[in-house]
Amino acid sequence: HLAEHSPIGTFEALDYALWASSTFGDALDRLVRFLRIIGDDLTLHVTRAGKWARVHRVVVHDQRHRAECFLAILVLRGRELLGRPLRLREVRFTHRRPADIRAHRRLFHCPIRFGSSVTELVFDVNQLDAPVRSARPGLAAVLDRHLRDLLSRLPQRGSFVHRVHQSIARTLHAGRPSLKTTARALHMSSRTLQRHLQDVGVTHRQIVEDVRRDLAERLLATRRMSITEVAFLLGFEDVSGFRRAYRQWTGMNPSRARAKI
Repeated sequence: HLAEHSPIGTFEALDYALWASSTFGDALDRLVRFLRIIGDDLTLHVTRAGKWARVHRVVVHDQRHRAECFLAILVLRGRELLGRPLRLREVRFTHRRPADIRAHRRLFHCPIRFGSSVTELVFDVNQLDAPVRSARPGLAAVLDRHLRDLLSRLPQRGSFVHRVHQSIARTLHAGRPSLKTTARALHMSSRTLQRHLQDVGVTHRQIVEDVRRDLAERLLATRRMSITEVAFLLGFEDVSGFRRAYRQWTGMNPSRARAKI
């Protein structure tokens, strides 16, 4: 149901780049290239095999609701971009079949397989060439440059700093991550983590603040959460603590920053 309440714009620039793409295949290519902007632990592959195309989801530790929501968003985006239903052959999930799949059938309109070896959508390959009704090639090119700039600011995938970023982001909701908790998540001692960070010229505290600030700006921009909810998700004990931190980061209150977005 979350997918049904996530219209175009939920994922900001990436969503609008899909909306401005020339064809459905073009939109999927952009999604594959820039997906890391909204999630570091997931990759997509689009393949063609005869008369069928597949969008294959690859994630290290997947969860039922994340997988279902993601494929549902893909299908709903496809319908909106093309102005008509996608012709799906089937949808496959690696998790076990839930007790009630009426909502799945209502949304996907095709056979749904559970307990599969992969999580993927399978659909008519001709739909990759179907034109997007909102195509804006000029806007798409501008957004591509912006998205490439956002990607360039992220730590190199697989680098040590990237792994620390991921670990901190996953545990923020439980409170400010300590050096000890991050080291434990990375299966190393606090001393080893501190030494590795010193080698690249950053501190654990700096990374925590970078992750918090980045997530704060993203969450505020969605306008779908209150400032109290954002503070909670970032691990602050109270809203006043979040407001003080946000003023230190940006020089303004989060409410004022949201009004300017």
